[in-house]
Amino acid sequence: MLEIVEQALRDAGHRVLATVDPSELVALARHVWIDVIVSDASFAGRAFVATLRSIQPQLQIVYGIAAEEHVQGYGADGVHAVVAPYTLAHLQKIVSDALASRRRSGRPPAPSHGDGLEP
Repeated sequence: MLEIVEQALRDAGHRVLATVDPSELVALARHVWIDVIVSDASFAGRAFVATLRSIQPQLQIVYGIAAEEHVQGYGADGVHAVVAPYTLAHLQKIVSDALASRRRSGRPPAPSHGDGLEP
């Protein structure tokens, strides 16, 4: 599934950094500007999001969630939900909405450690 979502977002013109390792994501957030994270709720729970936001406070999160009844609490504070089953077109729309939100919030300088990963 990761590869399908990754390719769909690339096809839509987004630069994608993919990982299945939460510690790698935290390391990336320290070195690279991240506009939006697309994740399932089991990978990036609220405590994990708090850690990421301590590094990049304006970070937007798009959660893929399994059921409509789990939607409560999403839609505020830069947290967006896409309910399965969903189409790639719908996911791309949610990601675009999250990017628009991020742009409205402003973009401070990206974390920089001279690794060449900055956008």
